[in-house]
Amino acid sequence: GIGVNGWVKVNGEKMSKSLGNMIPLSEISNKHGSDASRITILSGGEGLDDPNWDTKFAEMMENKLSQLYEFSIKNYNKGTLKKREIDKWMELELNKIIKETEEFMEKTLFRSAIQKGFFDLQRALKWYLRRTENPNKETMNRIIEIQTLIMSPFAPFISEEIWQKIKKKNFICLEKWPKIKKLKYTGNEDYIKNVLNDINSILRLVKFKPKKIYLYTIPTEKKILEESKDFFEREFNLEFSIFSVNDKNKYDPKEKSSKSKKDKPSIYIE
Repeated sequence: GIGVNGWVKVNGEKMSKSLGNMIPLSEISNKHGSDASRITILSGGEGLDDPNWDTKFAEMMENKLSQLYEFSIKNYNKGTLKKREIDKWMELELNKIIKETEEFMEKTLFRSAIQKGFFDLQRALKWYLRRTENPNKETMNRIIEIQTLIMSPFAPFISEEIWQKIKKKNFICLEKWPKIKKLKYTGNEDYIKNVLNDINSILRLVKFKPKKIYLYTIPTEKKILEESKDFFEREFNLEFSIFSVNDKNKYDPKEKSSKSKKDKPSIYIE
């Protein structure tokens, strides 16, 4: 495919000799490294828009790629064998990222491909790690492998180094594009995120030091909250109790359970 763009800008300004902001390609690769330079150029614009060389973005990508390398080497083949619903959620996110990144690549929309294949994947990984005290080994390996494969066209040097360090036999440039994995997912991470945000909103209003948090939910959603109980306790460093609105022996001094709705559990803080 052939991508066509307009004039190249430097930090938002037209590149010209009169402005003294001309940047030879040999200089940017020497200063920022080939991988960070490639990603910055490819992220600079899409379609017929004037692309922009962003020096701060290049500097940021130097750090991001260094962190990616260290994280991949440190976490590959590490973790528990236990799988949870959050692992299925992460697999689902990987499926979406693989599919959408490939679609952008086919249209030579490289900025969108980098946004989806790197930054969106990193956000999903951050949430996954936040949700799991001890990540699953198989899930972590798949995350690292897919991230490295997706980044290979944009950052071939560091991707090849990571691929060799995690003891893959072939060169990464000879590997096929990652495949989507079939799975069934019944969890609801948006539900967990909304509950997390609701608790934070209430805690900002209370004028005493909380000791315990009670959640009251409809029966069909109780299991989702119970599976996330450890996560909530780590997040807030508080003890949690979870009740269904139908529980006969529930502790509910303010009758909060009567206000529980679908996708909206009631919250009581002591």
